[in-house]
Amino acid sequence: MTFRFNRSNARCSRSFNSAIERGCLNLRQNDPQHYPFETLAEIVRTYGVVGHHLDDGLKALIDNWLDQLVIYARKRIGVLASGYQRDKAQSALDKCWLLMVRERM
Repeated sequence: MTFRFNRSNARCSRSFNSAIERGCLNLRQNDPQHYPFETLAEIVRTYGVVGHHLDDGLKALIDNWLDQLVIYARKRIGVLASGYQRDKAQSALDKCWLLMVRERM
């Protein structure tokens, strides 16, 4: 795996890193709602749209970041109140999983 850090790859990497860090911070809130989970689904969707433009090494790095964040989100869903909040969060996580599986096929 080699990294070709041209300007667009570097900008894209920083953007995804920033979005993933922000998503993690939002998920760590004491009283999270479904919004951070929906944001995560949007990050994964966006990555699915632009990820094919990235070098393989950078894609592997972002895949790893997203995998870790989705795993953490699956653990965090347990702190949400049952009902609407948890259902919306679970729906967003299901979308993440489907998008990530589709992207890697």
